[in-house]
Amino acid sequence: MDKSKADEPLKKKKVKSAQKEKTNKRKAEDEEDETNRNITEEKTEKKQKRRKKSKAEDLVTLQEDETNTNNSEEKTEKQQKKRKKSKTKSSEIMKQQEPSVKEEQQEENGPGEEEELSPEERRVLERKLKKIRKKEEKKKLKEESKSVTPENNVAEKQALEYLTCWSERREEWKFQKTRQTWLLQNMYDSVKVPDSHFDVLLSYLDGLRGSARDTTLQKAEVILRWDGQGEKEDTKDAEKKQQRAKQIVQLL
Repeated sequence: MDKSKADEPLKKKKVKSAQKEKTNKRKAEDEEDETNRNITEEKTEKKQKRRKKSKAEDLVTLQEDETNTNNSEEKTEKQQKKRKKSKTKSSEIMKQQEPSVKEEQQEENGPGEEEELSPEERRVLERKLKKIRKKEEKKKLKEESKSVTPENNVAEKQALEYLTCWSERREEWKFQKTRQTWLLQNMYDSVKVPDSHFDVLLSYLDGLRGSARDTTLQKAEVILRWDGQGEKEDTKDAEKKQQRAKQIVQLL
């Protein structure tokens, strides 16, 4: 009995120490849980911030895509309008030239004789119309080349200087749209753009991008397709024009 009484305080101490250990463990576990919670909350906040940033970037890219599509649509509309204008002009020229061809036919067949044309005769008429149209275009070009104003000479000099600056002094060179358009419009003219400058222009054309590259390629392909159709041009200018168009098509 005396021993059991003496052992009771020891047992109580052991129980208290065990309880303290349990409470300490629980506190440590609670602290670990809190730290883990804080870490997970920080991770979730970072993820949310990243998602917000990605959404904002996606919105910016969508806006840029919309602007690009709008610009491309405007360009296509402008090109379509230009094509319609050219078609209307060509149709007007055809209407103006048809009566002259009919008069020639009436003179050959005699007055009062109107016969239905066969498909071969229609083809011959179309060829004649093409020849007449080409002759008129040549006359217009000759008249325009004869009536060269000093403003045109200045534009030619500026465009060629722009090209030489691009090839020889690249650090001083700056892009100018008006000079580029002049070169693209007159690059088939060996008088305005000599052979020495045309070689430099080919390397310049290699750097073209976007609609300018597409339009120059289409123009060169049209010039090559027209070779052999209609009348045969026996001038050196026409041959040189064909050679330059071939070089441009091979390049682009």
